[in-house]
Order: sequence, then C-alpha cells, then structure tokens
Amino acid sequence: MSVLVAQHLSKQIYLSRLKVDNSRQLIGSMCSGALLLGGLGLLTGKKATTYPTAVNQLRKLGVNVVKESFVQQGNIVTAAGCLAAQDLTYWIISTLYGEKMASTIFTTIQPVGT
Repeated sequence: MSVLVAQHLSKQIYLSRLKVDNSRQLIGSMCSGALLLGGLGLLTGKKATTYPTAVNQLRKLGVNVVKESFVQQGNIVTAAGCLAAQDLTYWIISTLYGEKMASTIFTTIQPVGT
C-alpha cells in the first residue's frame, strides 16, 4: 500500500486536493496514510508513526518516525497499523465527546465470536 501512497506524493495536483486545516480540524492517519500527512508538511519535524514498510519514506519527508503504535502531536495523530485503530477511534471520540463517552462506548466493544 505504501507504494501507491508514495506515487501520489509526487503528484502535487493530488496533494493539493487534500484540504486540511490543522488549526481547526482533528487530523489522523492509519498505516501508510502518514505519508500523505507528511507530504502535506503536517508532520515535518514532528514525532509520528506509520506502517513498518513506510518508515523510510516518511523519514525522507523530515518526520521523526518512532516505533510506537499511536502518536499524538496536538490535534494530529498517527496510528501505525490496523491494531492501532481502536487507539485512533478512542482519541477521536474522547476529543469530540469526552473521556466518559469514549469509555462507555469502548466497554461495549467485544471481539468477534465472544
């Protein structure tokens, strides 16, 4: 997947279509989606994580890549892979609706088959 994302990084017309405003939006990425945030300059000089196959590409964009499943830098978060999806989702819910709401929702989440 990071190969496809990397191909779009070289296309300024593609990146220019991504309208983000880090002064008023919550911004998050999963897996190699951090490459898009890096390509937009949102992660330059910041700590972030990504899927292992995209680490070198993200470093080339001036990002301090760390081996963590979830990294928050203000209103921008990066999640390394699909197992960090719950961390990303929890952050969104708790930021928008509060810690109590996030905890309530997450106590109802059960693995499939239980």
